Amino acid sequence: MKVLVEENPRILIVDDDASIIESYRKILCVPKEDELGSDLASLAGRLFNEPVEPAPKPRQGYRLKECLSGEEALVAVEQAVRNKETFSVIFLDFTLPGLDGIETAIKIRQLDPSVELVLVTGRSDLNVELLSQDVPPINKFFYFQKPFNSGELRHLTRALTEKWKTERELETLKNNLEELVEQRTQELTQANARLAKARDVAESAVQAKRDFLATMSHEMRTPLNAILGFAELVMSQNIPDDTHEYVENIYGAGCDLLTIVTDILDFSNLARGKVRFDMDAVAVAPLIEHIYQQFVGSARAKGLQLGFEIARECNREISTSAWGLRRILENLVSNAVKFTKSGRVDIQLSQDQDAQGRDCLQFAVQDTGIGIADEMKSHVFSAFSQVDSSTSRRYDGVGLGLAICEKVFRAIGCEFGFESELHAGSRFWFKIPLCDYPPAKATDTVSTAPQAPVHQEAAVREPDDVPAILIVEDNDVNQLIMLNIVKHHGCKADVVANGLEALRQIEQRDYRLIFMDCQMPEMDGIEATRAIRNMHISSEQTAIIAVTANASEENKTACKLAGMDGHISKPIAVDTIRGVLQKYGLTQAAQ
Repeated sequence: MKVLVEENPRILIVDDDASIIESYRKILCVPKEDELGSDLASLAGRLFNEPVEPAPKPRQGYRLKECLSGEEALVAVEQAVRNKETFSVIFLDFTLPGLDGIETAIKIRQLDPSVELVLVTGRSDLNVELLSQDVPPINKFFYFQKPFNSGELRHLTRALTEKWKTERELETLKNNLEELVEQRTQELTQANARLAKARDVAESAVQAKRDFLATMSHEMRTPLNAILGFAELVMSQNIPDDTHEYVENIYGAGCDLLTIVTDILDFSNLARGKVRFDMDAVAVAPLIEHIYQQFVGSARAKGLQLGFEIARECNREISTSAWGLRRILENLVSNAVKFTKSGRVDIQLSQDQDAQGRDCLQFAVQDTGIGIADEMKSHVFSAFSQVDSSTSRRYDGVGLGLAICEKVFRAIGCEFGFESELHAGSRFWFKIPLCDYPPAKATDTVSTAPQAPVHQEAAVREPDDVPAILIVEDNDVNQLIMLNIVKHHGCKADVVANGLEALRQIEQRDYRLIFMDCQMPEMDGIEATRAIRNMHISSEQTAIIAVTANASEENKTACKLAGMDGHISKPIAVDTIRGVLQKYGLTQAAQ
């Protein structure tokens, strides 16, 4: 940044002797070399009787202003300050008529603190150090004694004017810097305000997206609950074969739509970091058999063989996220079955080591499917992708299964990868480090079905004419589905439409089991559960199961904190309800 300072500084001479003022002018306004040149030219003209050329006007190094008294000097300084043409140096005679030099210096300093003051006197008995205390600052108050030497005067004047210039430049730079800092501060403040506004807009958009997904999930799961529930009930009846086939197709299409809704919601929650991965002790053998049972029907329908193999030393528990492990295996097996036309799909569990040398359980899903071309392998874990567009047209799905797997892999700290050959099949694998849980009693072949925990009062039965189940659901269709499923398993139930009605009903009768919808008018399921748990001791013996279309992890956590004993996501499967009834000893053989 360039700073402009006067090229010819102004100097004020204050002395009541006009001859001394003229001496100042001769010394300060005419450079010494110019004086010498003029004198030599004049002497040469006289010696040789030649005309003398008039000397050029000497360059004026300083702009001088003369005053004959202290009062006059104060007027000049005040006017200079007002016009912003301040003096750089003031030579001030000590002895002046009226105001003396010290009095004048004190008043000048009040008008212009930056000027360099030089007290000029012929007296040698003055205590300059003491006088300077009256005209602070000391570094701007100097003493010069008469009669003065012209060279010393020029040197002092040049030094003081350069000092004054430098200080002016520094002051200007400081002011400019302060203005620049203030400007930048204002710009940063405005930028921060814009960023804060943009952040608020973005957060609002994220919240709107979250609300939209939750609403979409709820609104789509509610009609899907009716479609799948009634289809499953119809298939359990004695109906003609062609009708049974039609209903099976309806049920299958509904399951496909449910998978899409679940994938979109899970992917969104994973992308926003809204999924909690609680590390639990997970028994791997029952989980793998559960996955096998989940997909064996669809594999057989395509003429495929689905199998699983668990190495003897791997029948144990590991510390990991139960939800995450189940979700990975579901997606990998689902993809393998989907993209395999003939042959087999195998779920494999063996012991291995990861890249850090830790002992691990290695899970693998191997198929004899279509495989993946080398140039497409980098896109395998991309969202909304099925390797290429032609595959997307031949196979159903939105292409989120492996993208969800990749995010879960990273969240729970898995080492993962795959091998694939076009038209020959694929093998996807991941490794989870072993914990200190001891292996279960090992057998050569593990094929043990998971056992549901038994309620400690399972042997106690309510009288057949007294309903042991309360269904709290505001949707008429869902009420009918739940009631029919419960009746199908030989149980009786009361039905109410919201949390307030549930509280009134519980005051009249104790129930062994409550199926509680979460989103209801007047009082929702979360609030109703808290109220039930605070009612009386017998409420602790009542199991409350959340039945909701909101399948998010946040909702599951909220249900658990409210005092619920379990969580069922809509659409409701007949087998799921049967499992809950069996757990609490309330089921009979299907009628």
